Amino acid sequence: MATYSLEPNAKDADGVSLGKHLLDAKRRGVRLHIVMREEKKQVIKGIHINYHKDNHAKAVLTPRRGIIFTGNLTTESFESGFDLGVCLTPDQITDTITFINKLKTQS
Repeated sequence: MATYSLEPNAKDADGVSLGKHLLDAKRRGVRLHIVMREEKKQVIKGIHINYHKDNHAKAVLTPRRGIIFTGNLTTESFESGFDLGVCLTPDQITDTITFINKLKTQS
């Protein structure tokens, strides 16, 4: 996952926090790799986050599914933002994962 900023306490429509969703995914065995903007540092206990000074990408990816979107993972984006996203083709997923891995090695 890549994002400009992330708020662990941002809630979904059911009132569940983003941080809880991430920790639940980790407990299910999902390997989480998060890259976010360096000056927007956040800590989610139990989740490793890479920081990169130039990151502005926003994506959620698995080897088979992926989206790139305009919104940040913040309360403001969830509650009042107008954001768009697109689903990626398999080749676009591979290219995006390569790009995010490059950011991780530079962080």
